[in-house]
Amino acid sequence: MYREHVEFREELLVALMRAFVSKANGHRNPEFPLCSMNLYVALEATSRKAFGLVSANMLGPSLRDIQRRNTMNKQEVFIICDKANVQARLAAALEKHNDPLKNMIISLGFDGTKVPRTLSVSTRHKAILGGAAPNHMISLDRLTEEEVKAKLSPKSDIIKADEMKLTVVTLQNPGRGKSPFFVLVGQPQTINESSNFNDQVMKACVTLSETDKRLDVISVAADGVGCDNSWVVKQLRLFLEGRQRCVGLVDTNHNGNTSGTNSLVLRQQCGLVTSFFIQNCSVLLV
Repeated sequence: MYREHVEFREELLVALMRAFVSKANGHRNPEFPLCSMNLYVALEATSRKAFGLVSANMLGPSLRDIQRRNTMNKQEVFIICDKANVQARLAAALEKHNDPLKNMIISLGFDGTKVPRTLSVSTRHKAILGGAAPNHMISLDRLTEEEVKAKLSPKSDIIKADEMKLTVVTLQNPGRGKSPFFVLVGQPQTINESSNFNDQVMKACVTLSETDKRLDVISVAADGVGCDNSWVVKQLRLFLEGRQRCVGLVDTNHNGNTSGTNSLVLRQQCGLVTSFFIQNCSVLLV
C-alpha cells in the first residue's frame, strides 16, 4: 500500500513513523515531512510538556529545532486591520488552504482570548506591542530612548490590552491535508470592548467577494455578549430584509458566564424572525 498509493505516504501517522524508524536506524538528522513538523510546532506552541512527551517517545525534533524554525518563518503582523491588509491576508490564505478546483465559501467567527497585560518591544517590527487599539503597535522610528523607556514604564499612559479579538475563518472546501480554519486578523483590546472591529473585517471580506466571484461569505458569528449583541441582531435583520447575503448568528454555548446574555440575544432574534414573517405574511394576505 505504501508503494502503490502516493496519498498514503502523506498521512500524518505514516510521516511520524517514517521519522521514528529513520532515527531508530541511526540517522541522527532525518528530514521531517511538513505535516509532522507542523504537529510538533503546534504542540510546542500549546504546551512545552506535551511537546517534550511526544517528541521524546516518537524521536521527534528537539525544542531548539522548533525554535529555530519559528525564527526563520517570519510572518507579517496580523493586528493591522485596515481594509487592504484584511483583503490581502484573506486572498493569500484562501490560495493556500482552499481546494483550487472548488469555490471559496467561508464563514467568519469573532471572539476574544486572554493575553498578558504587558508592554514589550518587538525588534523585528520596530514597534511597542501590548497596548489596546489604537495604541497596539507604536512605531519606534521617531522615539528617543528616554521616550521608549517612559512608554514601557509601569506609569505609562498606554492602556494595556486584556484580550485579543480574533477573526477565525472557516472554509467549506479545504484542500487535501489543509486546515478548514485559520486566523485572519486580530485586534488587541480591553475586556469586552465595544468597537467596529467586527463590522470592519466583515465589510472588507464581503467587498472582496464582490470582485472575486469564486468567494462567498455565507455567515458571521459572535459569542453574543453585550458588546456584540446589537451587531449580531443587525446582521440577522439585514439578511432577513434581503439587504445582504450573509446571516448573523450567535454561539449559544459560548460559556456559562454569558448564558443570560445569550438568552437575551436569542429572544431578540426569535422576536425579530417572528416579526419579520408576520409582517410579510400580512402583506401576502392583504
